[in-house]
Amino acid sequence: MFCIAAELYQSVGSMKKNKETPSHIGLDDALAQIASPLCFALLVKDTSMLPLFFVGDVVIIDPTVRPVSGDFVAAKIQGNDNVLFRKYRLLYMNGSHQFELIALNEDWGKITITSQTEGEILGTLIEHRSKRRIPDPMI
Repeated sequence: MFCIAAELYQSVGSMKKNKETPSHIGLDDALAQIASPLCFALLVKDTSMLPLFFVGDVVIIDPTVRPVSGDFVAAKIQGNDNVLFRKYRLLYMNGSHQFELIALNEDWGKITITSQTEGEILGTLIEHRSKRRIPDPMI
């Protein structure tokens, strides 16, 4: 099974191809059995989620998995086509369902989604792929 690849901070709706990003990412047998056909991959492109997620890491997101507090999610904020990858925290304020999108890197702020600030969870992390050390071709 494969899932569609998109770049983080690129509109998921457009799913534009990029020479650096493959159009599909393979899933191993165990993940393929639990992942929905709607899953997609995002390439981490900033330092907002350090120290756990590095620039160049790939995260596999499944839109059918409902997040719980502490999960990592892909989200969009109204008026912005960029996709954010953040830690999810459910809030109950004034009897309404609200949530925060939290960057692990303290240099980045958190975003609170309320009825005035609309946002949408696109899916929940089901796999994280990281290359810890990319060999220098000049060595």
